[in-house]
Amino acid sequence: MNHEFCSHLNSKLSIAGNFGANGLYSTGKSGTGANIDVKYHRFDWRINPDSTKYIKGSVTTYFKTITANVNQISFDLHNNLNVTAVKFRGSNLPSGNINHSSHKLTINLGTNLANDFLDSVTIFYQGVPPNQIGEAIGYIQQKINSSNVIWTLSESYEDRNWWPCKADMQDKIDSLDFIISVPSGFWVAANGKLVDSSLVGSNRIFKIKHRYPIASYLVAIGVGKYTKNYRGTVNINGTQVPIVYYYLTGRVSSEINARVSAMDKVKEEMVVFSNLFGDYPFKNELYGMYEFGFSGGMEHQTFSGMSWSAMNNWSVIAHELAHQWFGNKVSFATWNDLWLAEGFAKYLEVIAAQNVSGLGSASSHLSGIRNTARSYGAYAARIPDANMVTSDLIWNSGYGASVYYRGAMVISMLRALLGDEKFFQACRNFLNDPALAYASATTNDLKNHMNAVAGYDLSGFFQDWVMDPGYASYNVYWGNNGKWINIQLNQASRVSAGSKAFMNSPVVLRISGSSKDTTVVIYHMNGYVAKAGDGIKTPKAGNRVSYMLSFVPTSVSFDPGYTTMNAGTVAKMATLPVNIHDFKANATPSGNWLRLWLDEVYDSDEVEIQRSEDGKNFSTLGKMQLAEEASGKKMYQYFDAGRNPGTVYYRAKIIEYGAETVYSSIERITAGEYASISLYPTLTNDVIHINFPADVLRESKVNIYIRSSGGELVYAEEKKFNHNSAAIIKIPVNRLASGNYFVEITGGSGLKAVRQFTRIY
Repeated sequence: MNHEFCSHLNSKLSIAGNFGANGLYSTGKSGTGANIDVKYHRFDWRINPDSTKYIKGSVTTYFKTITANVNQISFDLHNNLNVTAVKFRGSNLPSGNINHSSHKLTINLGTNLANDFLDSVTIFYQGVPPNQIGEAIGYIQQKINSSNVIWTLSESYEDRNWWPCKADMQDKIDSLDFIISVPSGFWVAANGKLVDSSLVGSNRIFKIKHRYPIASYLVAIGVGKYTKNYRGTVNINGTQVPIVYYYLTGRVSSEINARVSAMDKVKEEMVVFSNLFGDYPFKNELYGMYEFGFSGGMEHQTFSGMSWSAMNNWSVIAHELAHQWFGNKVSFATWNDLWLAEGFAKYLEVIAAQNVSGLGSASSHLSGIRNTARSYGAYAARIPDANMVTSDLIWNSGYGASVYYRGAMVISMLRALLGDEKFFQACRNFLNDPALAYASATTNDLKNHMNAVAGYDLSGFFQDWVMDPGYASYNVYWGNNGKWINIQLNQASRVSAGSKAFMNSPVVLRISGSSKDTTVVIYHMNGYVAKAGDGIKTPKAGNRVSYMLSFVPTSVSFDPGYTTMNAGTVAKMATLPVNIHDFKANATPSGNWLRLWLDEVYDSDEVEIQRSEDGKNFSTLGKMQLAEEASGKKMYQYFDAGRNPGTVYYRAKIIEYGAETVYSSIERITAGEYASISLYPTLTNDVIHINFPADVLRESKVNIYIRSSGGELVYAEEKKFNHNSAAIIKIPVNRLASGNYFVEITGGSGLKAVRQFTRIY
């Protein structure tokens, strides 16, 4: 949904944990239909816009039981509507079997139905649907352009205002048939494909079929004196999809021409979205837009309702088409996750502008989205239960905007982190997941698909940007040595983020030279950084990252493309401290190998190795030699053949090009320690592996202790071996708090080893 003037913005609702008539779990707010799976509705209505506001007819529902001994079923239906009869198995049920109160219709079937049993009921009803109250719209009779019109808009809870339904996005209706009788001068818009519009006396009978799963709030009709404009077809992977517009008669020709020209962009957009996200989801039927009285647009499945002014608004047109993928094909499981629909649809406006000529500027449009998202920075993207009680609480709160604008920025930041190829692949995987396609999804479902393609767990990102409010302000510093650039990230403050101390954030920088430029994406975590933009690379400790460029950088700018919500300043320093990637000391029978990995460019005579016998007083042994260069890093090494008995300590001394001296961490080697024992990964979320080579396993058993950086023992195990071949021990660490840990390994015959790892989250 998209409100043209942004004075209010739409949302949808359902609070999990409610219970139906039989006490069964339902994801719908009222708990109706908890013991059935709705398969099909046939609507048979008489509607006359020239009469008083009224609806009369029947709804036949085919359902399948999902539990045993079903003798009672229920539907949502407003009390204003009078149920005149309920037919079950060819006969009207006694009036005592029907209870209609508190906007809920409960039907006692008079028999027990077995589990997985298909049956049906027909509900006959009539009456005056309730008037619009605030953002609760429903069923409206209105004069537009001197003509009476009846139209519907059911977000968030107002489907029950005009038809008996099970309002639950996790139980989509598999199929619909509309049979609608109207006075002969009127035409009907509804979901799906028109198959007949026969004149019968002074009336016209419309038959419309929809053969795709649909959520109840997306069921819609428009009845007015429409001019039909059939705009040909769009070829989607070999299927010709009809495009049709309905607007009310009496419109000025020049205004019609302007709107048809604007709406025709939907043809190009449908091809773009299909190429990026998979085929238009309802390609066997149609896509259309019809005029109604709401002040913006509403993504009614296959046939979007549009105000007259919205029909001339490129962003609303793109937005409602985008919903056919995000919101309609894959709906949100509860209204809490409305951002999954509105955030994607808002961001796809930008994608439309990037790929279709004649629309607005994608850059300026994204800038406006970002600025609005910041203005609602105190609101998370995901709506809490407290704001889900009524439509007014959704739409007249900051969440009514945040689901659009913060939601869109979440999608923009995910695209930046993953890079285009992986981002669009993750989106396609999400939309085509057999468990989600033409069904519903949660935030976790999207996160899992992004994780799988990104190659990294983005739980921290989703917590900070979807579940929590706020955004970050950065101070960025950079320095270079020729084509090599060092970047340091300082998260200066959190804006509107409450008590949150840090936000896991993408940082996007444009690096420029005299004739070239490039954009880099860094994923900044609490205490770690990772290169991003093509998935998430292996994180490393600290707040600095380095790149080898193809040009000498002269300036750096903070997110000039408005890709993230973050604010930031950039300053150049004469130099930045050297970024030490790793320093290791490993014992061998003939001496100790010392290896140093740097993320900066150095000459070999700038790096020295130092040794100490007490860990305090160090002397220089010699210069470390350049051994290899790969992936933008250089590795220096030194072999100390003069190893003393007992314990020795090593550190590397690095003299930077700015004449500043930096020292590595201190590594310790103790006589008898086995360097061949290895631990991996050293950065982990869930598990570590300890590799014991065959020579170690001459020991019959070893003791393994894990201690925190403060010395607290958090794990202990005695491991027995009965063979002389290599072995790998797997230890889960997912219950440990984030931080640094030491693994101590001891055994008989002087076996001793100490290894270190870091649990990231």
